[in-house]
Amino acid sequence: MKVAFTGHRPNKIGGYDRNNQTRRLIRHAIGLKLRELHATYVITGGALGVDTDAANVAWNLDIPYSVIAPCQNHSSKWPAESQREYNVMCSHADEHRIIDVPYSPAAMQRRNEIMVNECDVLIAIWDGSSGGTANCVRYARSKKKTLIIINPNTLEVT
Repeated sequence: MKVAFTGHRPNKIGGYDRNNQTRRLIRHAIGLKLRELHATYVITGGALGVDTDAANVAWNLDIPYSVIAPCQNHSSKWPAESQREYNVMCSHADEHRIIDVPYSPAAMQRRNEIMVNECDVLIAIWDGSSGGTANCVRYARSKKKTLIIINPNTLEVT
């Protein structure tokens, strides 16, 4: 079972400290879902927040994963610690794929579409707000993919 993840950046899930309570609870929920689904492969989009947390959980559970980055030098403007986190995630990945060379909003959308097209289930850590996660959820619904939504504020699963 291939499981892809989409979700919020750190500013919407408790901040950049990976050890804050919200992010710890989200990682716990991700682990529970991966075990429940008997996931055999995880697909992430390479962004900070949910993507790096999902990759970390997959790695800790010995589930192979891929990082599908939207563009070359995806992390180049991030703070040093965030770049380090990205590099560690990519170094443990079974696959690190880059969709487009230059950054563009279209590259982000193409990345999301590839993730959805390649997965059996999409798990969205999403509070219902607009943005990239909402676009990814909308695309998954249009493709009639199995979708699990975990609200990062309440951890309610729908």
